Amino acid sequence: MDFQSLFKDLNLSTADKNRLSEYAQSGDLEAAQRLLMSAMNKPNTSPLFSDPNNIKDEIEQIQKRFEEERSQKPSPIPRMETSWLIRAWQNNRDDHSQKMKENGFSINKTYSGDHLYFCSQPMSQLTRIELSEMKVRQVHRGRYFLCRIAVLPWVTVGVTLGIIDPSGMGMTLGIYNYPLLPTSQGIPSTHDYDGVFSVGTILCIKEPFCKKAMTGDSYLLRVDSPTDIFIVHQGDPLLEGIKWKGADGRGEWNLPSDNRSADQCKESGNKNFVSKNYLAADRDYSSAINRFGPSKQTLLHLLNRSEVMLRLERFNAAARDARSVIELLDPSISDLGEQEKSWITKALLRHAKALYALKRWNDAHDEFAKLESFLPSESKEGMARCQSRIRETMGHYDIVEMYQKSIASSSPKLDAADFVGRVEVKEMPERGGGRGVIATADIRPGDLIMACKAFSIVYKTDLPEGNHIMSLNLKTKLMDTDTQYVLRKDVAYRLFDRPEDTPKIFNLYAGPSSKRTSYRFHGEMEDLSNGYVDPQRVDSVTTFNAFGPAMLRKSGFVIDKSKDERASALYDRSSLINHSCCPNATWISLGDVQMIRAIRPIPKGEEVMISYTGQVTFNERSKNLEKFLKPQICQCQLCEEDRADGPENNAVRAQLVSNMDVAFGYTKIGNSSKANEIQKIIASVEKWRNQMEATYGSHRTMKPELSAAYQRLSFCHGLMAKYKRESSYREAIDAMKKSLQHFGIKLSANPKEKNLPIANAPQMHHEEAISGMVQIAGCYAALNVIQMKNAWLTAAEWTCNIEYGGGKMLFMELYGDVLSSLQLA
Repeated sequence: MDFQSLFKDLNLSTADKNRLSEYAQSGDLEAAQRLLMSAMNKPNTSPLFSDPNNIKDEIEQIQKRFEEERSQKPSPIPRMETSWLIRAWQNNRDDHSQKMKENGFSINKTYSGDHLYFCSQPMSQLTRIELSEMKVRQVHRGRYFLCRIAVLPWVTVGVTLGIIDPSGMGMTLGIYNYPLLPTSQGIPSTHDYDGVFSVGTILCIKEPFCKKAMTGDSYLLRVDSPTDIFIVHQGDPLLEGIKWKGADGRGEWNLPSDNRSADQCKESGNKNFVSKNYLAADRDYSSAINRFGPSKQTLLHLLNRSEVMLRLERFNAAARDARSVIELLDPSISDLGEQEKSWITKALLRHAKALYALKRWNDAHDEFAKLESFLPSESKEGMARCQSRIRETMGHYDIVEMYQKSIASSSPKLDAADFVGRVEVKEMPERGGGRGVIATADIRPGDLIMACKAFSIVYKTDLPEGNHIMSLNLKTKLMDTDTQYVLRKDVAYRLFDRPEDTPKIFNLYAGPSSKRTSYRFHGEMEDLSNGYVDPQRVDSVTTFNAFGPAMLRKSGFVIDKSKDERASALYDRSSLINHSCCPNATWISLGDVQMIRAIRPIPKGEEVMISYTGQVTFNERSKNLEKFLKPQICQCQLCEEDRADGPENNAVRAQLVSNMDVAFGYTKIGNSSKANEIQKIIASVEKWRNQMEATYGSHRTMKPELSAAYQRLSFCHGLMAKYKRESSYREAIDAMKKSLQHFGIKLSANPKEKNLPIANAPQMHHEEAISGMVQIAGCYAALNVIQMKNAWLTAAEWTCNIEYGGGKMLFMELYGDVLSSLQLA
C-alpha cells in the first residue's frame, strides 16, 4: 500500500518531513498521523495509519481476507483491453515518480507470513502456458510463462510491471526478492530498475501464480522467488517458434535485438563500470557473452564481468567467469604473451577473491599461491589472510583487533571465519522434541563455544533515508522494523547466488509445523528445496531466527533504545542454540561476527543455552519470547520462580519497573547536588525497593529486578561521600555487592585469600555487573583499602575475559577511560 497519494497536496516543510521520517522509523504511527492531519488541516479521524495497539486487529483482518480468498475456487482471469492497461500502467508509473519527486520520501505498507509459492522443478520439466489459459487463485504447476515488458516499472515494496504475453493479452506483474543488489550496495535506484526491466525485455516465469491485488478488484501475477523468474536473451531456444502479436492481438511485435559488436558492448560495459553502474555493466558484458558464447572473442567480457560480480557480492558467478577465462587462456602454457599474462593474472586474482568470499579458505590459498610469480605482494597478502581464517576455524581469534575494526564503522562487516567448538546438534526427545546444541566435552567458563559470521546482516545505515516499509508480520502479530524486512530480501539474494547454502539456512527452525531434517555442523545435510529459493522458508527462518546484534562498545554493550535503529542479522549455526533466561553461555557481536562463550562450567552432555532477550521482568520476557517458544514456555529456574509468585505479583513488578525512572530520579541529582536532595532520592529508591521486595516469595533465589535499585543506591551513596566520606563509600560498596548478587553472582567467603571476591560470572546484564565491580574498586581506592581495590579490579577483568575474551588488552580498551576517571588506571 503506497501512502504517497495521501501526501500529494501537502506542503510539508523539510523539518516536518524529517519528523515524519523519524515517526515512521520508530513505529510511532499515531504521531505520524497527527502530523499529517495537522498538515491537511483536518481532524484526527482518518485511518491513515493503524494505532500500534490495534496492529493485531489489523493483522487478523488481513488474515481473514486471505483465508476468504483462498476458500474461493479458481476462475478464469478477467480479460481487459491491453491498450487501456498500457495507459493505466504508464499513469501509475508517472504518478509514482511525481510523488517521489515532490515529497522526497515514501512510506509503504506490506505484510509477511502469508503462504508464498515457488517452483522446485527444472525448466526441462515445464511446458509453456499463456494468460488465456490461466486462472486466478491458482499456481500453474508444471508450466512456464513467457511475456514482454510493455511499460517501465514502478517500485513500492516490490517491482510492478505491465507485461504482455505472445498473444497480446496484458497483465500486471508484481516481483518480490528479485536479485538486483546486495544490501551493502544500497537500495536499487529507479535508473537501476529501468535498466534491468526495460521495455521489450522478455521474461520467463516458472509456475506462475495469479492472485487478487491487495486493493481494488484488479488481479496480478505475483513472483516471490528469485529462482522463479529470469530474463530470456536473444537467441535462447525458448524463443524458437514464438510469434509475438501486438497489444490485444493486433499486428505483430518484433523482438528487439542488440546489434552492437562485442567491442561496443565491452566499451559500454567499461564506461558503466567506471561510473559504478554495475548492473548496467553486467547487462553490457552479458549481451556479448550470450550472443557470442564464452570464447576468445568474449574473454575480456568474462574477465570484466567477474569483477562486476565481485562488487555485487555474487561470488559463485564471479568464480565461474574467472574460471572460464583461466580455462580459455590455459596458464600452464609457458609462451603466453604479456597481454595474456595480464589477463591470466587478473583472472587468477578474481578467482582467488571469489573463493575467499565463499569461505573456501584452502582453495583460495592455493589460488593466491599461483599468483606468486605474477603479483608477489598480493599473493603473499592473500595467502596470509587465508592462513588467518584457517587459524580462526580452530578458535584462534584476535579479539582486540576485531573489536577495534567493529567500532571503526557504522555498518561493520569483519573479515573472519566461522568456528564450532566441542558441541553438536542432537534431537531432544526427553523434553518433547526439538533440537539442542550439546557439549561433546567439558567446557570451562570463558571457553569459546562458537563464532559465526552473519550469513546476512542489514544495518540501518544500509537503507536510504526517506524510504520506509511498514511490514505487518502475520506470524508474530507485530510490525517488523525496516531492517527486519530488508533482511529477508538480502537472504534471498545470497541464496540465489549460493544455492549450496540452502541446506544450512532452510534446516533452521521455521515454526512449529515446519518440515526439517537433522542439522550437522560438519558434513552434508538434506536440501529441502533442491537448491531453489523457497520464499516462505526465507520468511519463516528470518522471523524465528534473526538476531538484533548487541554491539560491544566502550564500557560495554550499547544497544540502541529504539529497536528500529538496530541491525538485523541471520546467523546459521548459532541459531540452533536454545533459550534460557538463566543461560550457561552468553553472546556478543563484534561487527557482523557473533561470539558465544561459556559463562559457567558446562559438563559433557549438557545443553548449551543463551538468552534471547534482555528484558528483566517476567511479563516482558514472556511477551518477547512468545514468537520463539509458543506453544511452549521457558522452564528455566528464573521463570519457574516468577510463575510461583503468581500473576498479580508479576503485574505489580512490571508496573514498578515501568515507574522506575521517576522513582530513581535519574535526571534530578548529580555531582553538584546537595545532601538533602540526594537523601530524598535515596528514600524514594528504598521505598521502591521495599515495594519490589514484597512481590517475591520466600522460595526466591534470584531477584533481578532489585539489582537496578541497589545500583542506584550505590550511586547515591557515592555522591554522599563528599558529606559523609567513609560511611557513604561503605554503603555504596554494600549496595553494589547486593546488586551483583541479584545478577546471579556469588560472593567469595574469603576474597583476601583467593584474590577474587566473586565465585562465578554473572548470569545476566554482564556489562552492568563489570561496571559495578569497577565502581566497587573505585570506592575501595577512595578508602585506601588497596588489597580490596586490586581484588575487585581483578574480578572485573576476569569477568570481562569470561564474557568477551580478549584478556587485559580488551578490558583496557573497554574500561580504560572509566579506570582513569576513577584514578584506577
